[in-house]
Amino acid sequence: MSGRDLLDGGTILQPARAERLVLVGVGGYGLVHAERIAKLQAGGIVHLAAAVDPIRDVPPPTIAGTPMYADLADAMAAAGPVDVVVIAAPIAEHVRLAELALAGGADVLLEKPPVAAFEDFTRLLEAERRTGRVVQVGFQSLGSQALQLLREDAFGIGQIVKVTAIGSWSRTVGYWNRSPWAGRRSLDGQPVVDGVVTNALAHATATALAVIGCREAEDVAAVDTDLYRANAIDSDDTSVVRIHTTSGMTVTCAFTLCASAQEEPVVYVEGSRGRVEYRYTADRLDIQVDGQTRTVSVTRQDLLQNLMAFRREEAALLVPLASTGAFMRVLDAVATAGEPVQIDPRAIEWLGEGEDRRPVVADVEHWLRRAVETGQTFTELGVGWAHRSR
Repeated sequence: MSGRDLLDGGTILQPARAERLVLVGVGGYGLVHAERIAKLQAGGIVHLAAAVDPIRDVPPPTIAGTPMYADLADAMAAAGPVDVVVIAAPIAEHVRLAELALAGGADVLLEKPPVAAFEDFTRLLEAERRTGRVVQVGFQSLGSQALQLLREDAFGIGQIVKVTAIGSWSRTVGYWNRSPWAGRRSLDGQPVVDGVVTNALAHATATALAVIGCREAEDVAAVDTDLYRANAIDSDDTSVVRIHTTSGMTVTCAFTLCASAQEEPVVYVEGSRGRVEYRYTADRLDIQVDGQTRTVSVTRQDLLQNLMAFRREEAALLVPLASTGAFMRVLDAVATAGEPVQIDPRAIEWLGEGEDRRPVVADVEHWLRRAVETGQTFTELGVGWAHRSR
């Protein structure tokens, strides 16, 4: 692989020397990062100096031979100068690990959500300013060229008048049992906020907001929440959030992890002349203008490559920490709202056995569509299972 090879839609030039990286977290989504880093390392673009995981002693096969450490501070001390730290750790650990990396002179690629509390968000912004280093947040969908094309009205739909998002996924009991923090609002006194809005379908929320340029905390005027759960968890798995922006637009997002079947999440963009259905996980846009329909596929830039291009002063960061402030306002609203309401058990059908057991909420797909069509919450729509008693 040469320095001109394409990875996930981004081109990276051969640097004067390989960037020295540390990867924190080699399980879960850390495996995806490990694979991407391995490809870049094979081309001489980066050198993975160390990997960190408190519960794993052996790196995955893609980065075999990489020195492993249980703690980031030890890894950075042993590895020597580190340029970039990639963090794919439990959410509650994000702020501590990112601060360590910044203080050690490294820039950071931090998995989404960036942190689990708004006060940690402001704390991390201050750490950036204090150290002169940067944090790029791993909202991969925000690296898509679709966002710029929509903002430029490249598809001729006219002025954007409405943006909504639907996410209809299915998750098993095993998903919630995968780690101690899964499905928790807090753990050991630390905020986690691992729910459908703030983690599982966080990309849908952030992408819908980004379409209309609602990126920073100051761009959000208010957030309405309507949070429910079918599973035996602390957090929400079926919810509506309604975000009011300071520009006067309202973005309604309706999500569930209790659908009868999994479907691609969709961001709906309605303009004065047409509309777009943006399936961001597939980088595909279905466009309807003046009675004509067409489909356009786009590419996205890998956020690690973009961070390295920024370090070479060749590009602007695509997802700097400050640009996730609007999403953090949504997370904060979910975190400070009342606990999610238990959905009426009579409206839940359980399928499967053991760790594969999963709930299906009655007619949930219909109510998701109604929520985004009307801009109303489940409660406002009078959904039968959306009672307020806990």
